[in-house]
Amino acid sequence: MKKLIIKKERNLLLYSHVINDYPLLEKRLQKHTTIDEQILKKENATDEELNIYRMRNDIVTQAKNEWQIDTDRNASDVFRLRISNTWIVF
Repeated sequence: MKKLIIKKERNLLLYSHVINDYPLLEKRLQKHTTIDEQILKKENATDEELNIYRMRNDIVTQAKNEWQIDTDRNASDVFRLRISNTWIVF
């Protein structure tokens, strides 16, 4: 059974804005912790949804690109992340 989306990718996608472009994927990720071929067969995934899983690498890459480290910051103990122009400092 091949995992199509692992838990780490699921969390990344659910907290990224790119998921808004793929409502079928979002619905499935909210229902399951991981996605594999068996789940898709069991739940009769549509062709449209199967195409989304074929584009998985591109979608995950887009989600990763939403999260950027601010390299302008000099303090080694402070990190800033940007999500669609919203800065999170910790």
